[in-house]
Amino acid sequence: FLAAGDGGSAPQGVFCHSHLLLIRCPRLYEAAQESAELARQMADQNSSYASTGGGGGGAAAPGTPPSDDQALPYGERRQHDDNLDSLFRSVGGPEGGPADASASGLSSALEWSGRPISSQLPPAGWFAIQPHSNCTWLSVDLPLAMLMHLVRFLYAETTKFGMISAEHLYLLFLAAKHLEVSRLAALCERQLKVCLGLDSVLPLLRASTRHGPIAQPVQDACKHFFISNYNHCTELRECEALDGRLLLELMRLQKSISSFPGGGGLHTRASSNTSIMSGQNLAPALTPLSPGTSARSAGDRQPEGAQKAVRDLALNEVRIPPESLAEDFRRLLDDAIASDFQVVVQDEVIEAHKFMLVARSGYFASCICTSGMVEAQAGRLVIPDTSAAMTADAFRAFLRFLYAGDESSGVLAPHTAMYLVDASSFYGLTNNRLKHSCELCVKDSFNEAHVLQLFEASSRLNVDGVRGMALDFIIANFQTVCQQPSLELLDKPHLIEILRGMAEKMPQSCPVVMPPGSAAQPSALEPRNAAS
Repeated sequence: FLAAGDGGSAPQGVFCHSHLLLIRCPRLYEAAQESAELARQMADQNSSYASTGGGGGGAAAPGTPPSDDQALPYGERRQHDDNLDSLFRSVGGPEGGPADASASGLSSALEWSGRPISSQLPPAGWFAIQPHSNCTWLSVDLPLAMLMHLVRFLYAETTKFGMISAEHLYLLFLAAKHLEVSRLAALCERQLKVCLGLDSVLPLLRASTRHGPIAQPVQDACKHFFISNYNHCTELRECEALDGRLLLELMRLQKSISSFPGGGGLHTRASSNTSIMSGQNLAPALTPLSPGTSARSAGDRQPEGAQKAVRDLALNEVRIPPESLAEDFRRLLDDAIASDFQVVVQDEVIEAHKFMLVARSGYFASCICTSGMVEAQAGRLVIPDTSAAMTADAFRAFLRFLYAGDESSGVLAPHTAMYLVDASSFYGLTNNRLKHSCELCVKDSFNEAHVLQLFEASSRLNVDGVRGMALDFIIANFQTVCQQPSLELLDKPHLIEILRGMAEKMPQSCPVVMPPGSAAQPSALEPRNAAS
């Protein structure tokens, strides 16, 4: 449980899976394990204190777990996230708690320590909420709204920056930097440069200066904005609260730029809700800050020397690291990292993870989340070896799709892919991508020599999509397919289905040619006889 820093006495936060933290945010995972170890040590001390008669009957101290089994370290306990509810659920609303603008982001940005991990202990009665759970409490010094953004990114690698204030965005940037979530930090940095304005530049400048090198990109962006809008920024009351050395540095930078002819053109009109920040412009000050401000003429632009001075403070283009969600989940499966569930296929044991199976498959959610089922108690599912189509390799491909969305086209044999088309509905997947991928895999494998076998197998397995595609291929290439010896081995119902399909494809206006000497022949000569 990741507890938000603004929860007060009532615990507010987000439930998160330890496997996800392990592969997506190792720093947060390590902190969670340290918190679990601390809780175990406190439980041991309370247990020892109670055994000596000083514990008042063995009652645990407030805020501590009632038994050692509830707080064992990760390596000494079995992981069983058995509740489907626990997949990314939070105490807050559907968008992650209270609105971003409701909290006092300005003061929190200035006073925040800059380190997201806190040593705060759980409140009294926390473990009584879930007495049989081995959930670990970890306090994160972030507002609930920002914590929700962080967890959402870890799970789905998506962001929703539309309603976040600049101060809250700065908190999320610092947290991502400390936790080494590089892509989120880069996205926050880019968004900060977009939303920076007169109402936030000075508070962010003070905070980024105090937080040191880790906030250097934000500090440079604020300095660049200040110099580009020097007259307007110096008129702000918050400017008087700047550190003397920082204010002197800004004055020197402004003087070095204004000393060039035309340097005064650096000053532009500004508004509190608009921004000049752009990651690609070397001199963004030439861009008007409000829609009513006209663009400056070419003759009023800064000379080369002034542009170089601005370029020293200018915002370099933010390099966004590539997405890694699919690769992280693929590594979790391939390396069997901290697996907690087993699937046996053809006497071969395949390691998996409960939280992923529950989230992606309705069948596994029913097996794992129902405590009375054998699979839930044993942490093991045995697939009966009743069909040769489901092999261990086929099930691995099925799991790779569940974890990382890998396509099966070009990987599976046509007969195996055909079985997985049916398995998509059997295992209750959340979408039809695997079904369509397997159908394409089978379709690409069609040829005159094997299409009849695929048609027969798809009819036997009731895979209507593959059977329809095979039937269309047979009809379109019947002159070649009819010469295959396997045609004589088809059952009568399959032959009738092929004939009916060919009849449906045949044009309705096609003339019927009757052989000579048939009963219809005299009727064709009746007009000639009548004429004679």
